[in-house]
Amino acid sequence: MPAIATTGSLTELLSEMGAGLLLETLRGLEAGSLQPVPQDDALATQAPRLAKAQGRLDFTKPAAELERQIRAFEPWPGTFFTFKGETIKVRGAVIGPAAPGGAAVGEVVSSEPFAVACGSGGTILFTTLQREGKRLMPASEVLRGFHIQPGSRLYRRDQRKFRRGEEGGAFFRARDTRLEAFAAPREE
Repeated sequence: MPAIATTGSLTELLSEMGAGLLLETLRGLEAGSLQPVPQDDALATQAPRLAKAQGRLDFTKPAAELERQIRAFEPWPGTFFTFKGETIKVRGAVIGPAAPGGAAVGEVVSSEPFAVACGSGGTILFTTLQREGKRLMPASEVLRGFHIQPGSRLYRRDQRKFRRGEEGGAFFRARDTRLEAFAAPREE
């Protein structure tokens, strides 16, 4: 099996292998050289149904885990992140080098190649992306028309960060790369 196989490419490969094995098995059963063996149902497992929401990338995970998730979820349910309110599908990625010191999880550390800091100090390099309503493109082409600058943060929608303003007068909520200010609660 190729080390970079996706679910789609692996399905195709296994269907070709399975077709040959099926013919060989049928010939063996017809000739009497094979005897059927019942499956032990106690050892069988069922895989849960995948939901599209499971494809959201969580950059707190190590780069190797994200890379495997991207390959495993290609083509369905696919993987994605959001930036400035737009969902960007990730269709290909490789494990990158260690993130530069001080890079926060989910921070874009390079735009050429498109690298994002992950958990455990590594990076994931996105190779193929797809914007909403657009065709599949190399990440470098997507970034020419949709600027995601180094230093930008890619958050999951449920990974909002809260911090107190420097002057203590407001709270800020980081969502994607925008900071939204909220008035600090007044004490009465």
